[in-house]
Amino acid sequence: MKIKSYIFLPVIFISGVVFLWFVQFSIPTLYGADSYLHIRIADIIRTEGFIGNNFHWARYSIFNGNYSDKDFLLHLLLIPFTLFRNIFFGGKVAAFILASFAYFAFYWIIKRTVRTYLIVPALICFFLSDHFIQALSRLRPMVLVIALTLFGIYFLITKNYLGVFIVTFLYTYT
Repeated sequence: MKIKSYIFLPVIFISGVVFLWFVQFSIPTLYGADSYLHIRIADIIRTEGFIGNNFHWARYSIFNGNYSDKDFLLHLLLIPFTLFRNIFFGGKVAAFILASFAYFAFYWIIKRTVRTYLIVPALICFFLSDHFIQALSRLRPMVLVIALTLFGIYFLITKNYLGVFIVTFLYTYT
């Protein structure tokens, strides 16, 4: 009996998302120091407003008098996750959602551009590098940039210039 792809592909996709959840929550802490920084900056923006030029929390750093939020969009996207009782758990949930979004972007593009019999091997290849999976598990703008880049490439291939414009606009703030 031949398994229909419309049933099998969502199962593969959901399995990948469950794997990303397992990886994210296999340790009790956030992956990497940057993850802590980004969720904390989002919490500061939520509680104290936008950070101006003075970043007094890093008084012995060049950020003290010359701060510029280069990850602005990520910090804005993280604000709802600071409402969790524990912002570190919120950070883990946010990191999982960003990794799942990157995986969804990959899945979405593969499904539209690759022959049907190559989709499953392509989706499996997404999980072959433990270093890549660990990098996806970090709460960093890189994960969002990967997803935006995948969408941007697809929009360029399909000559969807509005999509390219939107991705480019979001990319600059990420």
